[in-house]
Amino acid sequence: MDIALIASTATELLASFLPHLSQLSQQATQLAAKKTAEVAFEKAAALWEKLEREITSHPAAEEAARDVAQTPEDPDAIAALRHQLKKILAENKKLAEELERMLAEGDERQASTHIQQQAGDHSIQVGQAGRDVKIKL
Repeated sequence: MDIALIASTATELLASFLPHLSQLSQQATQLAAKKTAEVAFEKAAALWEKLEREITSHPAAEEAARDVAQTPEDPDAIAALRHQLKKILAENKKLAEELERMLAEGDERQASTHIQQQAGDHSIQVGQAGRDVKIKL
């Protein structure tokens, strides 16, 4: 990964279009945040559907999940759940492969969701969650 090249390319692209991007309304930003939250919730619900039986059949994992549900901002609770998931997935390679596919599909789906904002005679289309920025002028 060439960080200098990435920074240079991003800067060149942004320099050309930042005046237009900065004109996006607060409403478009709120709509993008709502769509991102909806997609993230759907992904989390699908993951939980796959994992719930495994997690509830392992007392330590169940306790870790309960702790995260009660204090989702606690990094120690999150680390404990992550550790338990690693153990479960190490034991169940098929489940690990299913989750890997689900997570990849979610990324593709997120990347294809766009918010379009009209700015005068120009159309600005911003890909969700920092992905796939497309600008048509």
